[in-house]
Amino acid sequence: MIENFSLIDKTYNDLMEDALYRIPLLCSEWTNFNPSDPGLTVIESLSAMNLIQETAIDELTEFLKMKMLGLLGFERIKRTPAEVFVRFESHSSEPMEIPAGTPFTCDESVFEVENTVKLYNNPLKRVFGVSGLRRRDISRVLDVNNDSLIDVFPEDQEEGSELYFIFDAFGGEEVVLYFDVDDNENERNNLGERPEIVFSKMKWQLYTENGWEDMDVEDNTRLFMYDGCIVFKKGEKTPAVFDDLGFAVRCLLLENNYDITPQVRNVFSNVFRMKQKKTLAGTFDFAGGDRHFTVCTNLLKNGSFAVYRRDGEYYRFCSSCEREQLESKNSPFVYSVIARENYRLELEFANEIPAESDCEIKVVIYGPAYAGRENIGEVYAYDGQTVELDTEDVITSDFELILQQNDENGEAYYSFVRPDTESADGFLYTIADDNVKILKPGIASEGWLISSRLSQIKGGMEELIKNAGFMPGEYEPEEGLFVVVDNPQVREAEFISVASSVKGKEEESAEDMRSRFIKDFSHTATAVTREDYETIVMETPGLAIKKVKAGVDYKKNLVKLVVLPISRKPFPILSEQYKKVIMSNVNRYRLLTTNVVLEEPKYVPLVVSGSVYVKAHYSNAEGMISELLDKELNFIEGEHGFGEKLPFSDIYSKLEKLPCVEYIYNLSISVQGDSSRKTTGEDLQFEYNELCFLKELSIQLIDRI
Repeated sequence: MIENFSLIDKTYNDLMEDALYRIPLLCSEWTNFNPSDPGLTVIESLSAMNLIQETAIDELTEFLKMKMLGLLGFERIKRTPAEVFVRFESHSSEPMEIPAGTPFTCDESVFEVENTVKLYNNPLKRVFGVSGLRRRDISRVLDVNNDSLIDVFPEDQEEGSELYFIFDAFGGEEVVLYFDVDDNENERNNLGERPEIVFSKMKWQLYTENGWEDMDVEDNTRLFMYDGCIVFKKGEKTPAVFDDLGFAVRCLLLENNYDITPQVRNVFSNVFRMKQKKTLAGTFDFAGGDRHFTVCTNLLKNGSFAVYRRDGEYYRFCSSCEREQLESKNSPFVYSVIARENYRLELEFANEIPAESDCEIKVVIYGPAYAGRENIGEVYAYDGQTVELDTEDVITSDFELILQQNDENGEAYYSFVRPDTESADGFLYTIADDNVKILKPGIASEGWLISSRLSQIKGGMEELIKNAGFMPGEYEPEEGLFVVVDNPQVREAEFISVASSVKGKEEESAEDMRSRFIKDFSHTATAVTREDYETIVMETPGLAIKKVKAGVDYKKNLVKLVVLPISRKPFPILSEQYKKVIMSNVNRYRLLTTNVVLEEPKYVPLVVSGSVYVKAHYSNAEGMISELLDKELNFIEGEHGFGEKLPFSDIYSKLEKLPCVEYIYNLSISVQGDSSRKTTGEDLQFEYNELCFLKELSIQLIDRI
């Protein structure tokens, strides 16, 4: 039933016919197919029930199908905007403020900063490593055109080695660097939520007036294993110039247990993050503890706003007055506008707002494109009501409604409600097909709905490439022109992506959820067979595994796992970290009565000897033969697995087909140091934990004249 989504594609007679055909295959003793047979009566009843059940399921709405899958733990994937990291280049040394909601356009796509950011011009000018008395300059990672990979820490790097980053300036509370690394995306399994998997330990320090001081960092690269940002948090420290080079941050390598030495392609400074969206309405929350509140957002330019203050479980609308009238009004729900500029709004209340919750004051801003459209409809007392939003490509995570109701005195009170979250009054809704679908009206039988947060995807969802340029501003189709940001600092700076964007996601349909459920349902949940164990080990989160083989000792109820990790070293072995992580993952799936042990790969050296008659005029015959044999006999790097046969005839045939080979005489392949394992025609069999490689080539080349 899971595999067949169109459940009613067969009639009752079709189901009965299928069942009758299968009976002889399942039970040869059943020979009476007359209607009087009790067994046939049972099949008729089951077929009828199956048809009724399938018809009922197939008639479910898409929303109910999603809810049924939700009971199994499958939540619908909501529409998600793309993300991109952008660097800026500016000739100004003054900090540049970008208000929340400021649009940046790349082709037809619009991106924004979610929160107001103050960007300091802190260009990175030099990167070098120090190990003992050796200094290794790797500043070419600062070249945006550099495409070669450079070891962050060489394989022979000792613990205590240092990596220095030299800046021209170090302003602001935080400094951000973006690292474009070789993240082995085709080799390493996704780390997921496994913080215990650590391949090294590091410490970051800032050079200050007091010398080197430890500093807090937010490392999204997982110690240079993935592309991402490292955020340096200066705190109260005062940076100082280091050795006349500039302001310095250094990384100290405390432990080096990398399985694959991390490599970096580029390091970018002056980086911030944007999301692909256009905000039409936004809500800014304040916890209280003050009487003055400031909002900074691009929505304020030609937009409107409304202010709400908490009153118990709900909010009340606040009215404005002149500043001189605040004290005389003597109302907690009255404020005054101190100042309003293009992007900044300053509010003042008569008294300090107690900080009794995380959100005492809400300021809702409606951009010019949405002002006047915030009242979206009335709530009626029935489930399933649909209220149109008149907006396409709505981002669910950026959406919120205000539910307006009246108390017994006829005064309005307000609830701020997110999608799929039930309010205190039992009001529940979801976003479906860019409309509000009310699932439960609760007690809101005569309420009004007002938008308080609303964003949409603007432009295509294609992945942006590295080094894509962004223009500060947005194209206005109605006006037929590109409206630039009027902040001169922003206008004169250049904005360029430092990496391909993290692609956004479209809203998932019921069919997409079903497909995802089937895939997860068919995934190994308990290790029983050899294949189960091999799959589980290969998919161990965070590890880079090339090959795995499961051997079974049935008498001891023992599974022996031999694992080959991916490594740049010629004969990799399992580190203690790998053993610990693999066993931790296997123990989640194995049966309690089954014992599991890990074994190292056994590398078997091969010797090839014989004579090869070479055709005339082939000066590179030795290289061609050596290259072929090295490839065919290298089970470590090749496609062959543990314990596979070495196909002598295939190798002989491939060698014979080389254009330089006339014919072959007395070819033999043997295991070095083991005379009992030698073949001149038969396949060579290896043990379950063995991988062979070419150690010695003793081929005599004889020229044919």
